[in-house]
Amino acid sequence: MEKMRLSGHDVYYATELRAGQRDLVLAGEEFHHLCRVARHRVGDPVAVTNGRGLMAVGRVKAIRKESAILEFSDWMEDYGESYLRLWLGVGMIRSQRFDWLVEKATELGVIRISPLLTKYARSRDGEAKAGRWRRLAIAAMKQCQRSVLPEVDAPMPLAEWLEQLPPSGPRLAAIPEAEMFVGHWICNARLVPPLELVALVGPEGGFAAEEVQLAQSRGFVGVSLGPRRLRTETAALLLCSLLLNMIPAKEGR
Repeated sequence: MEKMRLSGHDVYYATELRAGQRDLVLAGEEFHHLCRVARHRVGDPVAVTNGRGLMAVGRVKAIRKESAILEFSDWMEDYGESYLRLWLGVGMIRSQRFDWLVEKATELGVIRISPLLTKYARSRDGEAKAGRWRRLAIAAMKQCQRSVLPEVDAPMPLAEWLEQLPPSGPRLAAIPEAEMFVGHWICNARLVPPLELVALVGPEGGFAAEEVQLAQSRGFVGVSLGPRRLRTETAALLLCSLLLNMIPAKEGR
């Protein structure tokens, strides 16, 4: 059977969506966006994701004063997702730039984002921003037609984060002084999907020497991103893009 592709479908978010569900009542902010922003009408094609890998495709069946009824005809698992589950740990940076990083990392396909507190990165308002980061991730997930909502953690110390990592799988750290270029690592890795991979990028000013040693003791391989000095968010997105594009995305079904 031919894989279905979303084209002009706007994507909405409903955590209660289940596989095989024929109708769904859309209310609240998602209803406001459907009717007041996108100005959909009865019969228009739409898609809904539950943020846990399910995408349902259908149309607007009815519009009420405070809600809309959507009718589905097809359901796809892991639509828009990669066979590579990439977890990004990144040193805390200024608020607006981290907002942008969350949005773009979500669009690229990152599965989890962890802001890290290091010797050169201290957070003053990271805890308060967690809700905003989640909203940004939701908006980016819908915009790029993903079916999985990335988890965005509250800021935590680097050492604490290292203790939470899965016991196996490749681990890469962007280290400017590293001798191996990330492209060489990708060419020689011979990775077989599905795969979990953890990427680590430092804050402005980089990691302290003891932090590099700590990461290496936990299995991280240092890689270089090239000769230029990059901002934290640029380095993070470059590394994520290179890694996620070495394994194709799922088409979903």
